Amino acid sequence: MKCLKCGHTMRSGRENIPDNDLPSVILTGVTVNRCPNCGAWEVEIPHHTDLTKELASIVISKPGRLSREEIRYLRSCLFDNAAEFAQVIGHDASTVSRWENGQQKIGRHAELLLRLMVAHEKRIPAYPITKLKDVAIENTRDPATVRVTFDGERWVAASAQPARKPLMRARQRTATAKQRRARG
Repeated sequence: MKCLKCGHTMRSGRENIPDNDLPSVILTGVTVNRCPNCGAWEVEIPHHTDLTKELASIVISKPGRLSREEIRYLRSCLFDNAAEFAQVIGHDASTVSRWENGQQKIGRHAELLLRLMVAHEKRIPAYPITKLKDVAIENTRDPATVRVTFDGERWVAASAQPARKPLMRARQRTATAKQRRARG
């Protein structure tokens, strides 16, 4: 193999080198080609996709919180950039950037979501975040009424509507509110 910088023949050998993305990981016995003339070197990583999956599996399974490097690594397994990931999970791109740079700790739920997405090798399509934010604000636990129809090939859900509250529950709430006002 010829050196791309100076054209001299490179020498190959097996070495242990740290992974570029996860500095706490040492890749053992990989082929490294070094130029004796100019000092340039390159690493041969066979089956790179398998290595990525193996490292991701180790990172998502580790106990304790993720480091900034691990957050960036897992995110890069599924998303090309932080902005794309941020949109999917409903955060601002600058927040994800702060997680990846160690300026802010990632929230527990965001970390669990990231781990689960990588575990299932699924990029969750961007949700209609505005709808999800409204759902989280609502203070009701009433079930939604949904009509689901099989069209011969697949199940299709019609738009969900909040269930009607039984008249008795509404009367009980009104009576409770009146009792509070009478006490207060």
